[in-house]
Amino acid sequence: MDYAKWLEERTAVRRSLKALLARLLPAGARNEAWTPAQVFHHVLLANLGSWNLLERLAAKASKAPPRTAGLEWPVRPELLVFPEQTAFSVEAFSGTAPDKGVTLAELEEMESAENEQASVLARSAESLDLSRLGFRHPLAGAMNFYEWLCFCTVHEKLHWQRLVADLKA
Repeated sequence: MDYAKWLEERTAVRRSLKALLARLLPAGARNEAWTPAQVFHHVLLANLGSWNLLERLAAKASKAPPRTAGLEWPVRPELLVFPEQTAFSVEAFSGTAPDKGVTLAELEEMESAENEQASVLARSAESLDLSRLGFRHPLAGAMNFYEWLCFCTVHEKLHWQRLVADLKA
């Protein structure tokens, strides 16, 4: 994984998720299923929380060495194929439960802020070696800065896949 691959994957997953926003859950969907807007709201809340933590880490990185251009990001492959069963084995983490009444305008505003934060963080990850900075995820364990950037896209993709299944119910 590198910046270009991360951006391509993030953009594709986001586009796929947003394409479902106008859809309604069918009558046969799981009782606990979220609407597409709720899923997107949850993803944005989770990402914004993660980006805030990464910003605090990046603020400590002033002494980090420059990153060698062209190198792959140090990301463990198993994080890119995180098991759905593990991901959905717990309730939404604190502060990430979606609001049933969230509007599309609110989602657009949140997405704009989230995209800007993600872009700034990814550019930092390209210019400085932030591989020694990280913190623990409750399900995935210790992850470095690059793994967090990638894992947020994995999280979004897992929710998109589940939503697609719910919409087919």
